[in-house]
Amino acid sequence: MATLPSFGKAAAVLTPITAGLALPATPLYSPAYPTNEASPVNPEAANASATAIAMGQGRGLRSSASKRLKGQTTGNQRIDEIIVAAAARHGIEPLLLFSVMSQESAFKNQAVSPKGARGLMQLMPATAARFGVKNIFDPEQNIHAGARYLRFLLNLFDGNVSLALAGYNAGEGAVKKHGYSVPPYRETINYVRKIKRRYTNLSAMAD
Repeated sequence: MATLPSFGKAAAVLTPITAGLALPATPLYSPAYPTNEASPVNPEAANASATAIAMGQGRGLRSSASKRLKGQTTGNQRIDEIIVAAAARHGIEPLLLFSVMSQESAFKNQAVSPKGARGLMQLMPATAARFGVKNIFDPEQNIHAGARYLRFLLNLFDGNVSLALAGYNAGEGAVKKHGYSVPPYRETINYVRKIKRRYTNLSAMAD
């Protein structure tokens, strides 16, 4: 896997923080995944995992989710399964989505930030509306929209995971404003560092 591009203007700030955080060999994303950003989140498609469980496929899905998450869990099997389904649908490594959710909401479905971000993936209402979410606290809609937004950011920033994470935290406009580099905001720098470290550590665990 190619190394991530330089952080540009923010490199001087990030270097001492991110030193030694080597990325795992497992790809964080699938650059070949086709996207259509104009289409909204489809609640029926997003409910596929729950439907499969209702049809008696739950045990297989739970086993698959546990394997894809390397035994990690949010504490809720249904949420674990939705993470894996959303990651597959939007071409993202499940453990990356898991790590983002952990940082955003600590897996609390009803979480609301002081700035108004809501749900497991801490979507701002405008972002939720942008991706067709009707009920921001519905786990499937929230997680699929969060995954889709992360996919959009990865495409926008040519697969640069650090910039995608920075965009998720500070908005893609802030990344562009600072010369397509991680904005020099302490919160955003720490956000990127913590998620990359969590993802790296989890990915290094034995299956």
